[in-house]
Amino acid sequence: MVDSYTYTFSLKHLPKVPINVSSIRPEDIAGKNINEIRNMQILYGSRKIVIEEIFDVDGYSKAPRDADRITIIFRGHGTRKLWYVGYMMSRGNIVVDGDVGPLTGYKMSGGSIVVKGNTGKWLGAEMSGGNIYVYGNGEDFIGGRTFFSNGSGMSGGRIIVYGSVGSYIGYGMRNGYIEIHGDAGDFIGMENRGGTIVVKGSSGIYPGIEMVNGTIIVCRGVELIAPGFIASNTNSIDIYNPCTNDNSTNSAVLIGDILINGLGKIIIFYSEKS
Repeated sequence: MVDSYTYTFSLKHLPKVPINVSSIRPEDIAGKNINEIRNMQILYGSRKIVIEEIFDVDGYSKAPRDADRITIIFRGHGTRKLWYVGYMMSRGNIVVDGDVGPLTGYKMSGGSIVVKGNTGKWLGAEMSGGNIYVYGNGEDFIGGRTFFSNGSGMSGGRIIVYGSVGSYIGYGMRNGYIEIHGDAGDFIGMENRGGTIVVKGSSGIYPGIEMVNGTIIVCRGVELIAPGFIASNTNSIDIYNPCTNDNSTNSAVLIGDILINGLGKIIIFYSEKS
């Protein structure tokens, strides 16, 4: 019995327009044979095509019914044109062997997405569960809410980016965990209601502005703190430091955004020499 079934979708040529791959998820191909998978419909720009017009599909003759046993791999020149990878995904695994476009992991509730390159905007937007790992850089609104829905930011799950990212990370976040190994832009954690954001590099201006709850940790300094944050009297206690993986007293703890009666927490670590 095979434990894991892998299906590889290789682009036949460089796409000229975005490809909506929201319907290529483990749960979509579960139970289908390879010919049924190749003849599923997707959007190429605004035009409906069958998968085999743009992808070579390789894998087992028939997919298992259990989506958790399925791994989908996207590869080839032009993976940056893939939009909505893992949209509303709940089970299984997706790997992108290269860069990827916007809205990867949008509204996902389970499963795992691995991107071996850079990502577009709204990575993990409004997700409620699952795990996303990015081995490159990200853009704006990671784990945030979109402007074209009435949803909140992410409410669960985990996003790890091993590079640097843009602004508005965790915008409107309710719960979950975001970890950035590089630097972040402006307004991270804006309008947060919960969850944790860790930036192992530095961040831009006004992290946590209009924040009500949740925690933001920055390891290498903040460009400018919003006026609605005040120093906490917990500065002197030992706090676990994800920047060095030990306890540290070298931290500034800020509470806010008090301009909207917020009780969120920003922790900024610094060295003894700084």
